[in-house]
Amino acid sequence: VNAKRITACIIVLVAAIGFWSVNGQQGPPEENMGRTADVLTGIDLGSEIDGMDGRRLRMQRITTEPGGKTTLHSHKDRPFVMHVLQG
Repeated sequence: VNAKRITACIIVLVAAIGFWSVNGQQGPPEENMGRTADVLTGIDLGSEIDGMDGRRLRMQRITTEPGGKTTLHSHKDRPFVMHVLQG
C-alpha cells in the first residue's frame, strides 16, 4: 500500500468524523416541552430587606418528564438554588 493511498484514506476518515459531529449538533429548544412549574410559596423581599422593593423570593417545584426540554434562558438578576430530587 502506497503512502498516497494511506494519506487519502486518513483525509477522508477525518472529514467524515468532522461532518458527523457537526451534523449531530442541535440548537437549543424553542419552547419548553414535558415540563411543569408550580409556585409553592413566595415572599416580598422589599418588606424584609432595604433596597429590595419589587423583588420576590419564590419556591417552585419544577417537574421535567423524561425527554423534556427547557428553553435557553437567563437568570440575570434572578438568582436561584436548585435541589434535584430524582433523575
